[in-house]
This record gives sequence, structure tokens and C-alpha cells, in this order.
Amino acid sequence: HDGMRSGRRFVDVGSGCGRLVFAAAVLQPSLSRCVGVEKVAGLHDLACEAASTSPLPAGSPPCEFLCGDAFEFLGTPPPYSLAAPDCIFIYSSAFPSAGDTLTDASLAFSMLPAGTRIITTDKRLGSDEAGRWEFQLLKELDGPNAETGGTSTGYIWEVRRDVRTGIQCASS
Repeated sequence: HDGMRSGRRFVDVGSGCGRLVFAAAVLQPSLSRCVGVEKVAGLHDLACEAASTSPLPAGSPPCEFLCGDAFEFLGTPPPYSLAAPDCIFIYSSAFPSAGDTLTDASLAFSMLPAGTRIITTDKRLGSDEAGRWEFQLLKELDGPNAETGGTSTGYIWEVRRDVRTGIQCASS
């Protein structure tokens, strides 16, 4: 939760049944909104059902669940926009990559404003070789992965230069 100031928006890309979205809302009540985006309708429905039947503690930020492709939502105008999330989590194993570099996610996340934080697992983001966008690795963490029975590496990134504006953020 380093750098998660009050009023920040958290997005879980590939949110499944919503566990991480609910956890973020409970553990970080200073967030303004927690959003899950899931492409698989059945998993999205489970998240919506859980949201309607399991109220969060008082003071928790609202949780919202969208069904569809998160990468498409990033460029969609409101009300279905993921415009300007402050922190994104992506469980990377389910997304296209070239080796250990996420391809589609890197391109989609290049549209986010400079300063946005992105957390990936086991795969890295790729900056543009021509310098149109840049991600900076802030931290690398290893830990157990109950789903695989092994370990996973978490990478915490920051968008340093975004492709929309070309603005480069100052070091954090």
C-alpha cells in the first residue's frame, strides 16, 4: 500500500469473483473507489452477487464491478471508463506476453497518466523502445503463491512517461 494516499482509485484487472477488490476496500478505507474488471461473465456475476449480499464495513469505499475487456475500458468515455485509476493490479499469468514481458497490458497501460502505479505478478511491463512511454520498476517482491504451490514475484511499477501526453513524472 506504499503511496496509496486518501482519495485514490484502485482497479483489479481480471478481478474474477472480486476477492482482491473487497480486500482493498476493507484494508484501505482511505481509497475513494475499488473497481474490478472481469471478462468472464460467470465470474463477474459472482462478484456482483457477493457485493449485493455481503456488505462491507462502515467507512469502506464503494466497490464496482465491470464485465468486459479492461484494456478497452481504459479508452472508453464515462460512465464506463477506467480513466485515471491511481493503482492497478493485474495477475499477469492470464495475459498475452512475449517471454516475461506483458505485451497487450504494456500498450494499454501506456495510456494511463504519468504517476499511475501498476502491480504485476511474474511478468514485467515493457517500455517503448522509441521512448513514447516508459515504466519504472519501483520494487520487486518474492512470496508464496497458494494457487501454484510455488512462489511468485510481484513487481510494482510507475508510469513515468505516458503515450497520450508524453509528460514524464518526477521521481517519487
